[in-house]
Amino acid sequence: MKERAVQHFQFTGVEMGVVSLIPRAVYSNRNGQELTLSLFVHKRWLCDREHAQRLPVIVYFQGSGYLHPSYSHCMGQMAEMASDGFVIAMMDCGSFTEGWSFLDIHRNFKTAVRYLRANADLYGIDPAHVIAWGTSSGGTSAVFAALSGDVPEYKTDEYPDVSDAVQCAVDMAGPQDLRALLAGTDHEKLYRDSWLSHASEADWESVLDEGGTLRLLKAGPTRCPFYLAHSVDDELVPLSQTKRLYGMLREAGFDVQLALVEGASHTQTLTTELLHAAMAFIKDACRSDDRRSSG
Repeated sequence: MKERAVQHFQFTGVEMGVVSLIPRAVYSNRNGQELTLSLFVHKRWLCDREHAQRLPVIVYFQGSGYLHPSYSHCMGQMAEMASDGFVIAMMDCGSFTEGWSFLDIHRNFKTAVRYLRANADLYGIDPAHVIAWGTSSGGTSAVFAALSGDVPEYKTDEYPDVSDAVQCAVDMAGPQDLRALLAGTDHEKLYRDSWLSHASEADWESVLDEGGTLRLLKAGPTRCPFYLAHSVDDELVPLSQTKRLYGMLREAGFDVQLALVEGASHTQTLTTELLHAAMAFIKDACRSDDRRSSG
């Protein structure tokens, strides 16, 4: 029989894997439409918050081209992230086909951030550590939120006195220049026709420009670390979109990490290795933020 040495571990204060799913909490009721998010919350907080630890929250937006958003695609990965010491909030930010513009959807993401801070006691959230995470079109909204923290023009009237600044952002293959991405494609016609069904033609150009993120770098209202990931062989969103953002963030003095995935399609970017690398980056960002605050 094979002899095996006794293994010893140190309890960190977080019970791994003991999380509960809280489904479809309403975070916004704007324009007559309810928007919801579902959360993985640590069970210890729900049962014994006096002795439980507040945790950073990852605000996650699943990409869908802003057409049919659903956070069910990555529930397994989100549960794994929660068990590693995070509250996870998975959101529905509205659909372009329901009359929400790109900018409206970005604003909804930021409203969710404010909702979570306002309800930090309910979910066991550390309000000093809010991370924006998005894939594909969700990555665009995550970057938008990271670059526009507490800018008044991008706030709605819901939770207006609560901060929507984030302390770290993860963007996985998000398109940052919508005009360049859509120009001359069948997708542009799809979005344009959908928008013109309930708005004027003159609005379309501003809808495209306001939906992008690169213009926000000129003002540089907030600074937080960025983790950018993209597949080298992405067939939907060109790698050049992320490389351009990466270059602009570096030039502006941001702390930014670029991760490239070989041999993956657009929807295969979130590999297990990449997930763990992004989580390590987030934890380091939180520790660095704590050191600055205590110093």
